[in-house]
Amino acid sequence: MSMRGRKFGSGRLFVGLVLAVIAAGWHVAARSAGSAQSPAAAVVPFTIHVPDAVLTDLKDRLARTRYPDQVDGAGARHQIQSGAAQPGGRAGAGTDPRRVEVPSACVSWPNDVGFTPRKWNEAQYNLKRFTIMPQGGHFGAFEEPQLYLDDVRAFFKDVR
Repeated sequence: MSMRGRKFGSGRLFVGLVLAVIAAGWHVAARSAGSAQSPAAAVVPFTIHVPDAVLTDLKDRLARTRYPDQVDGAGARHQIQSGAAQPGGRAGAGTDPRRVEVPSACVSWPNDVGFTPRKWNEAQYNLKRFTIMPQGGHFGAFEEPQLYLDDVRAFFKDVR
């Protein structure tokens, strides 16, 4: 489904992002503390104040967001049709000017819906770390935050 022209309700996306961050933070804190409490027992009411200027800025940025289907030469359809996503395609041949030279890492989760082989990542990125996690699915960083955090820390330790 195309996201072109889609409008987001007032603050719904922001509230969703805030809740996701809070849930992830609670999950990491509970695991690292070895808490045996159930999630319901650990939840306490809270209030968050976000200045109107911050919300206005966020709404402005979201209104200016261009999705991959709105940018020429971007998105999976373009990559597949152009052959850039295939080994030996433009990216695989090392001639793609969009190659990312910044040190990069890739994490794959065994129960995710898709998988990009290491060779494809190396063709498009300056790959310094490639990890296949022992567990986790499509939302692996939320499902296994400690595994993800350990891998991110190891990546930055290696590239220092």
